[in-house]
Amino acid sequence: MHLHPYSAANKHTSMKSAYITPRLKKADLEPTDAKSYRPISNLSVLSKLLERLVCEQLVTYLKDNGLLPERQLAYRRYHSTETVVPRVLSDILSAGNCDISRAVSCI
Repeated sequence: MHLHPYSAANKHTSMKSAYITPRLKKADLEPTDAKSYRPISNLSVLSKLLERLVCEQLVTYLKDNGLLPERQLAYRRYHSTETVVPRVLSDILSAGNCDISRAVSCI
């Protein structure tokens, strides 16, 4: 008997549903216009837990097998735009004769 890896999850409709709450995009928009709202979806606790477990396992697998590039900063723990700024600045400066004040003003 062959089971699809997600067959158990497919039986639970609570994992597929979310609570949708409309939120006004900006305070100065017309509240009677439907285009003024953006949907906010809240997933169930079980769904969020499963999502985090799968994400953690996937990232671990990618790191352990060298499939995640070293310069991949998006979607990684302890990496953000602040992490990449010094690296980019260093790359700019090492690329040639750059004036530090000009390089910083570009950022």
